[in-house]
Amino acid sequence: MDFYIPQTPEQINDQAKLTLTTFGLSSVDRLIYKSNISKLVANEGVKEDETNPFKSDIDKINAKQITDRNISTNALSNFGSPIFSNLILKKRSYLDNDLKEITTFDEDVMLDCVLFDVAQTKTIITTPIQGFNGTIKEFISDGDYALSIKGIINSTKNGVYPLTQAKKLFEALKSPIELEVTSWYLNEIFGITHIVVTDFQYNQIQGSQSMVSYEIQAISDRPIELFLNKV
Repeated sequence: MDFYIPQTPEQINDQAKLTLTTFGLSSVDRLIYKSNISKLVANEGVKEDETNPFKSDIDKINAKQITDRNISTNALSNFGSPIFSNLILKKRSYLDNDLKEITTFDEDVMLDCVLFDVAQTKTIITTPIQGFNGTIKEFISDGDYALSIKGIINSTKNGVYPLTQAKKLFEALKSPIELEVTSWYLNEIFGITHIVVTDFQYNQIQGSQSMVSYEIQAISDRPIELFLNKV
């Protein structure tokens, strides 16, 4: 067998390209394959950390996935499956014009499998100036968040309409006050803790008696406390 030893830089470059083309991909494939099956081989003599040249990159990816992981709701649906996104309307009471305490609903309303659409319009005043192309923009403030909330109420029994859950949600949506909400999506990303319901509707689903869909339109709110000083 004859051995070829390159002498000039051009020959070295050509030999390197040939080596990568001939042996490179197969070597990489073997390394990746070995790192994947090392956990399955009980009598593997060499540790995975020593054979995997990509360990440092994998550790970085795993660390980022831990940081960016889906926030768990720690809740389960009626079927026992984990819930990714839910909404809880906290029970409330308020004082009417006669300072009488009114209870809107007795217990928290928990909604599973909720989808959110969140939008915001900034308050900006535009002023046209003669001889100036375009307008002068004056930023005033961030506007309220506009929320579109959609979901389905499922009954705990097949073929039975979820009347109790539907009535509880209706009572909450009819409340003439802002509602305190708990939702990792609204709380963590947008900082929304209270909403004011503007519109809502229930929709029957054709061919199904054990569920009802709903759509809620709302805007975000920031409760403000006013203090009266006696003179």
